[in-house]
Amino acid sequence: MHLPTSLIFHDVTAVGLVVKTVMTSVLGILLAIVFLRTKNVIVAIGVHTMLNAPLSIVAGSSLHPMIYLVVTTGLLLVFWRRIVDLHYARAQRID
Repeated sequence: MHLPTSLIFHDVTAVGLVVKTVMTSVLGILLAIVFLRTKNVIVAIGVHTMLNAPLSIVAGSSLHPMIYLVVTTGLLLVFWRRIVDLHYARAQRID
């Protein structure tokens, strides 16, 4: 959907189309990794949403919103298993 939209609604050069194709592919692979690591499609949707519309808390920052997205996604991928394990441990104590 991303590439046809670029072709229809924007003047895209051949080089621009190649760059857009590579970026879309890389981001698709990143989202696949997020899904495979977390086993949760909602998390992948959340990362995609942050790609489309970065949080307003980063709007006033001097850093590019993509930096926040990469750092947040990286931390999520590294610590996801621990977060899930803590959640299940708490649920076990409540029962």
